[in-house]
Amino acid sequence: MPDFDKFFSDYGNIVKPALTVLAALVLFMIWFFSTQDMPSVNVAEDNVATTVQSGSTEMQTFRCQSGKTIKALISANEAQLELSDGREIIIPRSGSQYANPDGSFIFSRAGNAATIREGGRTTYTCSSA
Repeated sequence: MPDFDKFFSDYGNIVKPALTVLAALVLFMIWFFSTQDMPSVNVAEDNVATTVQSGSTEMQTFRCQSGKTIKALISANEAQLELSDGREIIIPRSGSQYANPDGSFIFSRAGNAATIREGGRTTYTCSSA
């Protein structure tokens, strides 16, 4: 049978603090990962329009004319848009659509259809049909 008393008398001043640090690290990792908001749904990029709803937000991916795409994270107060030209835009809700204060950028959608108007011109026309 191993002699634990001898082992701890020889190495206890190293082993005990190391075990304490290891236990603290494990507890921190458990706490950290339990507080993270993990995604529950993987959105397929092949769909013409994909929608994932979680609480009060909705993630929708639109396929548009000319090979363009819009990825939209939509909530009651704003829309966060990622456009295929590389722009990332956050715009507030304005009535039934989302628009910046001067109306020069407007994102509107109805079901699986969406449009973006910039400076009075329609620059993105997207539809699932």
